[in-house]
Amino acid sequence: MAFSRNNYSKIALMLALFTGACSRDFVEVTYPQMISPSENYTELKKLAIGIDPKMNPELKALVTQTLKKCSLFGEVVTMDKPVRVSGSNPKDYFDALIKRSDLAQASQGILSLQYEDASQSDQLEKGQAILVEDQEDEDWYPAVGMPIAGSLGFQPQPEIAPVVKLKRRDVFIRTDKSQYILRLVLYNRVSGKIVHDRVIVNQSSLHNYSRKPSIQKERFAKIVERTVVEEALFHICPTKASVARKIYNTHKKDPAGRQIDEGVSLAQEDRWNLAATKWSNVLIKDPKNSFAHHNLGVHLEKQGEFFKALEQFRLAKLNPPFGDNVYDSIQAQYLPKVEGTAFYPQIAFVTGGSWAYVRSDGKILPEIKRISLYRLENIVNPENSRVTGLALREVGLIRTWAGKGPYFPARIREFLLEYPVKTGDLLLLE
Repeated sequence: MAFSRNNYSKIALMLALFTGACSRDFVEVTYPQMISPSENYTELKKLAIGIDPKMNPELKALVTQTLKKCSLFGEVVTMDKPVRVSGSNPKDYFDALIKRSDLAQASQGILSLQYEDASQSDQLEKGQAILVEDQEDEDWYPAVGMPIAGSLGFQPQPEIAPVVKLKRRDVFIRTDKSQYILRLVLYNRVSGKIVHDRVIVNQSSLHNYSRKPSIQKERFAKIVERTVVEEALFHICPTKASVARKIYNTHKKDPAGRQIDEGVSLAQEDRWNLAATKWSNVLIKDPKNSFAHHNLGVHLEKQGEFFKALEQFRLAKLNPPFGDNVYDSIQAQYLPKVEGTAFYPQIAFVTGGSWAYVRSDGKILPEIKRISLYRLENIVNPENSRVTGLALREVGLIRTWAGKGPYFPARIREFLLEYPVKTGDLLLLE
C-alpha cells in the first residue's frame, strides 16, 4: 500500500500527539535520599560521641570509623566518659552535660550510645534426626545416583538412584538466645532538638543439634551484636545517594483523578505540602488508590520520612496501575542481612538418592566428611520492614564431593525430621 506525503504527515502528527500524551503521564523528580528529615541535621558539623564501655572494642572502632566517614559530620571526636542518658526527656541531660564538659560545649552535636547484653542461657529440646546410612558399593560413585550438574540439569539417560537406607536417631536441639539492646540518642545543640532517641533490640536464636556444628554460640553472638550496631549507624548517618522517582497523573475526570493530577501540577511548582494534602484527601475516600499512595510516598521520601514513605510504596504495590514498584527495590536495598550470608555456599537443588547440588561462586568445596547445613529466617518488623532478629537453625549434615564448580555435588547424610533439606539452606564454613 502506497502512502502519500499527506498520510505521512498525519502519522507524524498522531505520533507526536501520542508521545506528548505519554510524557504527561508522569513527572520525574530527583532528590538525595534520607532516612531522617534533613532539617534535623542542620549545622551539625562537629559531633562528640560517648560510647558505653561495655561495648566490644572492635565495635567501638567500627562506630568511630563509620561516623568519621559520614558526610553529615565534618569532625567526630570521642568523649573520655560515656554519655548515659536516662529518663524520657534527654534534652535536660544534654543541657546539663554541656555546662560541665568543654568538649560537649565545643560540639554542635552529641551522641550517646548505651549498651546492654541480655542474652539467655542454653535450652534443650528433644528431637529426631534422619540418618542416611552409608552404602558400601554405591555410596560415592559418581556414575551411580549422582546427576550431572550441567546447567542445573540431569543426566540424559535415566538416573540410577540407589535405595536410600534411613535410620532415626534421637537428638537434643540446643537453643542459645542472644539479645542485645542499644539506646542511641543524638542531640543537635544548635537547634536544641533531639534528632534521634530510639532503642534498638535484636533478639535472635541459634539452634544446633549435631555433635560438632559449624557455628558456635560465641560466633553467632558476635554476628548479632554487630547487626545491632550497624542498625544504629544506619540511623545516625542517614544520607544516601540521589534517587529519581516518578509522580503519576491519572488523566481521569472523576474527583479523585482530578485531585491527583492537581497534586502533580502543584509538585511541579514546588508546592509539595499542598500536593500531599490533595493526595491525602483522595485516600480518605479511596484508601486503595495506588496513584495517591505512590505519589504521597515520593513526597514523604523527599522530606526524609523514609519509613512512612516505605509504607506508602507498599500500599501502592498492592494494586499498581503502573509498573513502578519502588517498594521491592527499597526493601531489598535496606533490609539488613547477616554478615557474609550472601557469600556462603547454598543448596541449589535436591535430587534423587539423597543427592544435592551446592552453588558456591567464591569458594572451592573440597571433599570433606561433614558440613552443617543452616536455615536462616529473618524476623521482620512489619511497620518499617527492618530486621529485629533472626533464627539460625542447623537442619542437616552433608558431605561434599570435590568438583570444579560453581555447582558441587553433595550427599545428604542427616537431617532433622521436621526440617528436611531444601533450596537456600546455607553451608557456614569456618
